[in-house]
Amino acid sequence: WAESTVVVHNLPPDANETLVRTAFARCGRIASVTVGHVTAEGGSSFAVVRFTSADALHRAALLDGTKVGGREVRVRQQGHTKSVLETLSERNVVDVEAEMAESLQVQNMPGAGQK
Repeated sequence: WAESTVVVHNLPPDANETLVRTAFARCGRIASVTVGHVTAEGGSSFAVVRFTSADALHRAALLDGTKVGGREVRVRQQGHTKSVLETLSERNVVDVEAEMAESLQVQNMPGAGQK
């Protein structure tokens, strides 16, 4: 499942499954969400989001650095320390960010995917 799972860091301390599902729903079908809480001073939460496809993981990568629940989150593929975009760029994938942004826009257009 690692190829379709992201870990979301720096969520607000009171984050819950609903917040995470809402933030990542536009990326693709979510198979499961697990939320954990860090009890250290300042506290934060993290989430493990498993999608049903690797394509959704790539779309989720676009949310790296965006705000969820008022906090800027880091989105990493499970088992990796670099962002998905950094990893793909290192593999010489051409204009990954533009390709994924276009994919996100098409998927979220009204009527997209309907026949």
